[in-house]
Amino acid sequence: MKVAPRQHGGPDALGVPRFDFSTNSNACGPCPQALAAVQQADARQYPDGSYSALRAQLAAFHGVDANRVWLAASASEFIFRITAAVAQQGGRYVSLPAHSYGDYAQAAQAWGLQTSATPDAAQLIWACEPSSPLGQAHTDWPAALQAAPLLALPGLSLAQDKYPSKPITWVCPYAAGGNADSRSRQVAKVMGTLLGQPIIIDNKAGAGGNIGTEAIARAKPDGYTIGMGNFAPLAVNHALFKKLNFNPFTDLVPIFLIEKGPLILMVRHDSPYKSVKDLVAAAKAAPGKLSYASGGIGGTHHLSGALFEHAAGIDMIHAPYKSGSAGATDLMGGQVHMMFEQMYAAMPSIQGGRMRALAITSKKRSPLLPNLPTMGEQGFPEVEVLNWQGLIGPKGMAPELVKQLNTVCNQALQTAEVKEKILSQGNEIGGGTPEQFAALIKAEAPRWAKVVRDAKIDPE
Repeated sequence: MKVAPRQHGGPDALGVPRFDFSTNSNACGPCPQALAAVQQADARQYPDGSYSALRAQLAAFHGVDANRVWLAASASEFIFRITAAVAQQGGRYVSLPAHSYGDYAQAAQAWGLQTSATPDAAQLIWACEPSSPLGQAHTDWPAALQAAPLLALPGLSLAQDKYPSKPITWVCPYAAGGNADSRSRQVAKVMGTLLGQPIIIDNKAGAGGNIGTEAIARAKPDGYTIGMGNFAPLAVNHALFKKLNFNPFTDLVPIFLIEKGPLILMVRHDSPYKSVKDLVAAAKAAPGKLSYASGGIGGTHHLSGALFEHAAGIDMIHAPYKSGSAGATDLMGGQVHMMFEQMYAAMPSIQGGRMRALAITSKKRSPLLPNLPTMGEQGFPEVEVLNWQGLIGPKGMAPELVKQLNTVCNQALQTAEVKEKILSQGNEIGGGTPEQFAALIKAEAPRWAKVVRDAKIDPE
């Protein structure tokens, strides 16, 4: 069989180029560092045949084990040797990228391999990342590599792509425009810059956060699907819903705590209640008459109210709305008497004089409202509520992957862009290790399960 000769260089339509990098010659001369290293080498003996030091440095740079690094005198030599190994062990078909280095096809022709139209039918799949010369990421080869009947090559192990090598999906279990969505986008934007890959927000709202959280739990644990995990689906819904399609304690991996946010007990600006004491006295004088609004059954608005009822020994009417803003609107209109609202949402109405703040549910006073007492200062230390949220992933994620994402999250949280947005809303900045986030979830779950049982809350 006659093999067509390979051609490099030469003139083109524009004439002879000044620098022709296709000839495998360096028009700029040798690299000074490489030349110095060669000059320092001992010419009396061969170097380390296994190139241990070089492989160790390359492995550290690419984040892989040194045993996964293989060296060749040139890319062409490597391509021909791999092709030869596949052909010698019975391989017949090769899959090539749409745009790729010409030696792939040349080597296949030399060893009698036919080009396959589909990667799944090939014994050898060449996958350049990014694809040369277009510089675009592949969209199909990872699945093809998993499905293809790969040929076992004795002693051969190729380096894997460094994570992340493609865009990451961030599932937000709430609708676009809310606080969970906004914070997801803020943190994901910075993380994407740090990781060198875009992070795409995918809003999967519904069922109190269960739908989106289930999507995270059922995702492939490769780090390319992560998401926002918060108070309700991680610590409350297991006790609230009769059936969950995921186990928040075994099907998910806590990665990073982003923030904790207090709530504010507020009444209408012209309400007769000037303190928590006034409110409790009125509720005890008229059991079952006063009402409190919430953004839905089982959320922090509702559970804060239920916890307050139990702690104060009072009986009030719960008025659930489709959102916290809808409940706050009716509070301003006089349809309900009070509400525990997220601080970030309550601040504009309080500062604008439309609402009166009675207490905050954090352990300490907020620097944004230094004159507002805590529920503990008002005689109800049990009513300490923080609506927290953080980053989670599906079970089975590699520990080193979880650690990498945690490190990047901590870096993102310390940027002025993210830090200012969290603090300006009166929230506490999170941070810490995956283990610390897991401990928070473990501590919160039984506490809120008891509140659900005591209040006999049933969303269904």
